[in-house]
Amino acid sequence: MHLDTQKIIKALFIACLIVVLTTIKSKLEPHFEHLDLFLYFFLFLTSLFIMSIIEVVFEKLDESDWFKKIINKRDYIQGAWLNYAMDADTREIYNFALLKIDRVKDQIRLDGSTFRALITTDGNIITSPDGHFFSSIAQYQSENGQLGFDFTVDFSERVRECKHQIIGNATYFFERSDKVPRTFTGEFSTEHPATFCNIIGHRVDEKLIAHSGSLLERYRRAIEIAIQRNWIESNQLPKAQLTT
Repeated sequence: MHLDTQKIIKALFIACLIVVLTTIKSKLEPHFEHLDLFLYFFLFLTSLFIMSIIEVVFEKLDESDWFKKIINKRDYIQGAWLNYAMDADTREIYNFALLKIDRVKDQIRLDGSTFRALITTDGNIITSPDGHFFSSIAQYQSENGQLGFDFTVDFSERVRECKHQIIGNATYFFERSDKVPRTFTGEFSTEHPATFCNIIGHRVDEKLIAHSGSLLERYRRAIEIAIQRNWIESNQLPKAQLTT
């Protein structure tokens, strides 16, 4: 829940609380004509207790994933995403990544694992880990659904080659379906070594991925979902090289 939304709802709760306590006070005054101090003390404790409950409720709701989906439906980008790049000429798909987006308070954090996906002549999908990147510096613009962030690749084949972590930045533009972000297009780039790539992303069901077993099985399952939902075609995957 955004901070401004929290403030508005809390203010409404407090206003309602004031009205209720004022009504209670007017009802109780005839019965406690000589106990004004006790009445005020009782109302003070009651209001303090109710405010404490409101704070606890808001903290729990702020941690609730389903509540965030309802309140921030239009800007709910949290969850699991599959992204990839496509060669403009051959339409071959590459640069696969499973990305997890979280929001902690008002901070957006990303964690992604890159992988390779190949297809054999008999149609089997083979996956293998490729690297990992993360970002704790991100900014989301609700008006145009734009997410910009800096990221660090802490291990991959390129990191091993250049012998240092790779720093880069990315921009995603989310597109909404039924008022919920479900796809994005974007780009990322790194400086050392220099890399630039256009990517496409789709939201995937975390439960389907999480229950797929090992990490390689999760990758394979993500590709199968992409094929089933016609995001990509199996013949766009790079062909596995036969070894003898």
